[in-house]
Amino acid sequence: MRKISILKALGPLFCAFFLVFILLFTPFNQIHRYTEKETDKFAVSPQSVETYIGNSIKHQAFANKKYLPIMGSSELARFDPFHPSVLADKYQRSYTPFLIGFNGTHSLAHYFYMDNLNREMKGRKLIFIISPQWFKSKKNKHGKIVTNRGINSLSFDTYITLEDVYRYIKHANPCDKTTKFMTKRLLSFPSVKRNFILQKNLILLSRGKKTGKYLATINNLQYCFLKAEDSLFQKIFFSVGSSNIKRLERILPSTYSHKKLDRLACKLGAKQSKSNPYEINDKFFKHKIVAGLHKLKNFQAKTDFLHGVEYNDLQLLLNLFAQNHNDVLFVIPPINGRWMQYTGLRQSMMRKFSKKIKYQLNLQGFNNIVDFVDRNHEPYFMYDTIHLGKRGWVALDQEIIKFMNKTKGTDKIKIDNQQFLSKKWLKVAANS
Repeated sequence: MRKISILKALGPLFCAFFLVFILLFTPFNQIHRYTEKETDKFAVSPQSVETYIGNSIKHQAFANKKYLPIMGSSELARFDPFHPSVLADKYQRSYTPFLIGFNGTHSLAHYFYMDNLNREMKGRKLIFIISPQWFKSKKNKHGKIVTNRGINSLSFDTYITLEDVYRYIKHANPCDKTTKFMTKRLLSFPSVKRNFILQKNLILLSRGKKTGKYLATINNLQYCFLKAEDSLFQKIFFSVGSSNIKRLERILPSTYSHKKLDRLACKLGAKQSKSNPYEINDKFFKHKIVAGLHKLKNFQAKTDFLHGVEYNDLQLLLNLFAQNHNDVLFVIPPINGRWMQYTGLRQSMMRKFSKKIKYQLNLQGFNNIVDFVDRNHEPYFMYDTIHLGKRGWVALDQEIIKFMNKTKGTDKIKIDNQQFLSKKWLKVAANS
């Protein structure tokens, strides 16, 4: 009788496990094939987290060489008629921008995004927008810098999946300097530390040791399960945001003209930012700033972008760009100059930030850099306080055209992890 009672109690649990196994690992769960029309929608939909973490979508999309990856963060979701996706569609460019980024997708998140696409990304051109906000640190009341810690735990859990981490463990080289740094970096996140199997794997790798056969078997089972789960849930939760590209195109000149676009951007920028002296979009100013404006005077006087682990995370990503022989256009956007004056953010510090980033890039052979830092006072260059606006997008479009028309240079990439993965580099403040 007791055995029967136990079977009755455990029966539903066994049945549930059996059904999950069938759902994930039988032919019912075939990888969904997306049409080009569907991947085009994903390309212009940074509002959809599925496009960022969904591996089956990414692999299928980037098998098509027409897509130009544009990597960044929250600026990509701010559509207007001058957004790269709108201009590329309106003027029938040879490429279709594929937008990669959300609020919180710092260098480390982009590392894992790229790490999953090594085969598809080999030799490709791509645009990488380096947001100063990723590097944000502050000084405390004693003048000591409270160091930037890079991507926060919430964004890490949102944009870096368990599948990403298990895949990394599968191919990580224990003898590589980047492995030692990455494993310690991953172990700094609470969700990883709470996972006993991941923790054991990463500790071994951080000590330069390979994973044993027993642990490797568990890893493979976990990875296969997570991969099957990804494929299944991509089918169930297929969705895209709405970008209204065709509607936005209607106000643009019928033929491409940089001067006409810039004049139109200036005209619309003036029309849509009448409520404030900072040339911030009226809707943004009304809903995000006006209520607390009086509290923001000089609130950024102690803000600093020159120190912290984000510089190391960027170096990890540069390693992947080098391995994949990517031709990358790096973009350093400005911060709204009028807003900087009100909040106390120093332009001298922004120039040092730009100089430090360019030093890290140039010294290793990454020489395609667009530096907009000193264009922070140009009218309507910004949408709000930190994001590119109408004239900013038009200026970037010119740079993208040049970049896409240029054949790949002969610059030799020479990665220097000794310098740029060091703690010392985090503390270096470039001289102005």
